[in-house]
Amino acid sequence: MTFNPYQTFPRFYQNKLIKHIMNKPKWTISDKNKRPISIADLQSTILNGTNSSESIRGADQYESADTTTLPKLLNILPTASNHAYKLNAKEDGFVVLDIEKACPDDLKAQFLQLPYLYGEYSLSGKGIHLICPIPSNWDEFPEFQDTTKVQEPNGAYEILLNHWVTFTRNTLPKAVSKGDGQHNLSSDFRYICK
Repeated sequence: MTFNPYQTFPRFYQNKLIKHIMNKPKWTISDKNKRPISIADLQSTILNGTNSSESIRGADQYESADTTTLPKLLNILPTASNHAYKLNAKEDGFVVLDIEKACPDDLKAQFLQLPYLYGEYSLSGKGIHLICPIPSNWDEFPEFQDTTKVQEPNGAYEILLNHWVTFTRNTLPKAVSKGDGQHNLSSDFRYICK
């Protein structure tokens, strides 16, 4: 029986946001050190029949051969343990709220009341990634829009803006949430930017 990632992780591949971005050529995988790798090098290694990961470079965000679409990635390596996506919040229309494992439980519970487009556990299984729409106050902070990320001073969470995002496909019990109507990412975005 052949491994079918679409059947194994349906809540990821059938997610509306993932379906929207799956054909953007911004995908690769992350290695065991969380380093996004060059798809061109990975493909060359597979074609040459070598198992040496030493010959695989890290992905260069400016080198188009280093990334591909998600369907092509799955054709190259259907058993990939994760997917990495090169996020550009201005182009993509979303940010990633990266909730660290050290985040206080009460704050984590508040974040889970946010409206999010997709949510999953991080590689460690102890952190959470929430893919959220661009904060409503995005235009108030143009000086931060091209930065990699903004981080809460105590390291409890960060908001990724122009950053590699590793998707584990280990979805939260609620993979998508409309939120409770009271919590909004804009207040956290303002707090960090200020």
